[in-house]
Amino acid sequence: MKNRYTYILLTLAVIILLSGFSSEKDSFPAPIKEPVAAVYVNLLPSGIFDEENQKACEEIANNVAKICKMRDNNVASLSTKEYRDITLNILKNSIINGFLQIHEIYFYYKNQEEFALIALGEFDTLTIAEKLKAQMLFDKEDKLIKLTTTIKANNGSNEKLLLEASNNLLVISPERSESNIFNVLKDNKNLLGDKFKTFEKMLQHNPAISAEIDIEQLLKNQNGTNIPKPVTATKLVRLFVAPLQNKLQISIPKDNDREELKKELQNQTILLNSLFDNKTDYKLAEGKTSIFIESKTDEEQVQEISRKTMAFMLHFFVKNISSSQH
Repeated sequence: MKNRYTYILLTLAVIILLSGFSSEKDSFPAPIKEPVAAVYVNLLPSGIFDEENQKACEEIANNVAKICKMRDNNVASLSTKEYRDITLNILKNSIINGFLQIHEIYFYYKNQEEFALIALGEFDTLTIAEKLKAQMLFDKEDKLIKLTTTIKANNGSNEKLLLEASNNLLVISPERSESNIFNVLKDNKNLLGDKFKTFEKMLQHNPAISAEIDIEQLLKNQNGTNIPKPVTATKLVRLFVAPLQNKLQISIPKDNDREELKKELQNQTILLNSLFDNKTDYKLAEGKTSIFIESKTDEEQVQEISRKTMAFMLHFFVKNISSSQH
């Protein structure tokens, strides 16, 4: 159970780890009413949009290749160099100099029917429409203002996702969702509710990464028989990574459960630090009802975490591309 919980915790931390333009965020996209999870990722600290970005791209590509090779389960898999070359092509020709200059990512999840992945940046909608054969909406002056298309969910089901995009906004959400998320975003409405006030406060400090996940609500309708006890005992998880602070909070109200988890995690901080090439110095601390995993931080550390995070996200696309080549 210890190894299983450690894997879940590390995976959760890495996924959370899924560009601010000012020192504070007075407003931000939040189109899902009372979600159970909210995640924000700033891609600027990775350095890929800097003038000298070769080192950042190579480091991200190398990490993507490592992850892809680690997940390979067939003899027809690509070589490390091939995975690396695909990643560099995506970074340079699609993201940095291409049609998907993604600066910020927001992800909100309520249930399987209601969630949204939101990207802010600079998008070439004509190129996206051509690649996806999307429907295009023009204004009275024949200017493309929005494109819409559906894509099949990559989970073995027949479910489809709706992709909508404009020049600076891209949204992916369930096609069957009753909420018109794109319109809510255009109206600049914040539907998070009072439960996510802490998440809003974190965003005001322009973090590289911030997240809040209500584990209790997330597992409410799940069959808990195959879920480790430390996970079911966890009420809330928060993460905040910025040049001034790097902290993961795990809220566990019951003393016995919290003490049990603390013992399990004490030896796992070494593994967590090695995940970020020991540029972090994560240690455990205990609050009244929470365990904190925190580290002193600086810009170099934030950059390392940002690059590892981007590599983790990109590997899904790289694996999908490599699979289509066989």
